Amino acid sequence: MTFAPAPLDRAELEAALRPFGESRMLPRNAYVDPDVFAWEQRHFFGGGWLCVARSDQLPEPGDQRAEATGPGGVLLVRGEGAQGQAIICPYHAWTYSLEGELRAAAGFRRQPGFDFGQWGLPQLPVTEWHGLVFVDSSGGQSGSLTDALAKLDELVAPYEPERLVTAGRHSYDSAANWKILTENYHECYHCPSIHPELCRVSPPKSGENYAADGAWIGGWMDLREGMATMSLDGSSGGVPLRTGRRASRCSAGCPRRTPRPGRCHPPRTRCTPTSRPSPGATSASRSGAASGSEAGSVGA
Repeated sequence: MTFAPAPLDRAELEAALRPFGESRMLPRNAYVDPDVFAWEQRHFFGGGWLCVARSDQLPEPGDQRAEATGPGGVLLVRGEGAQGQAIICPYHAWTYSLEGELRAAAGFRRQPGFDFGQWGLPQLPVTEWHGLVFVDSSGGQSGSLTDALAKLDELVAPYEPERLVTAGRHSYDSAANWKILTENYHECYHCPSIHPELCRVSPPKSGENYAADGAWIGGWMDLREGMATMSLDGSSGGVPLRTGRRASRCSAGCPRRTPRPGRCHPPRTRCTPTSRPSPGATSASRSGAASGSEAGSVGA
């Protein structure tokens, strides 16, 4: 899938596009220009696979949930096993099937020239991946999420994140461009001055990036001798989430397949998805121009 070029000077982008280790930050306008942000909303957040919910937010057949995707939005529906349920607009009471077909519109049944088949909600591809719901706002032009996250799946699967439940929630209104937050999380250049306590647990210059071949990026950092996890003091009060699975894990509970032979990669990993699908379990619909009709989920 290809997008229209971002509204940035190509010459200014060259430094950021150099190989890893030689590259520099994006140009200033990438963070402050409203036109760039509008391009990102349209093509980045609204033009491909995007994580929009957790599977446990739609636990029962017929459950529905509206979520934003770039400049628009989607309506998620747990359709598998739902009987006799519908989507009803609370304003004009138009009624749709769980597949998005318009079933009732007050005053339009006998309206000449009104075709119910032209006013449905287009379906979008949807996939559930380890307890997360992804929707492809491009309507199917972004390819397979399972293929894109195949390498990441090898790292994530042993931890079974789909078994986790939400114990707390914190919301932050950050007065910064979204890329600043992402870039800050993926570097530790600031750690010695901002997080000295963590530097006593993990060397700030340690670690490597994973060799990603899909729409994600991530890596790991070392733990100092005697440290159990990336906490303020290196100690862990955690207990195993599941027992009896030593055959597939090492003593630290991490996957056997590691980037450094003979040792586990440390517990601190930083992976950002852009899959283990559950076909047909969840569908996503939106109003507007027609899009792909593959039913199925959550881009980065």
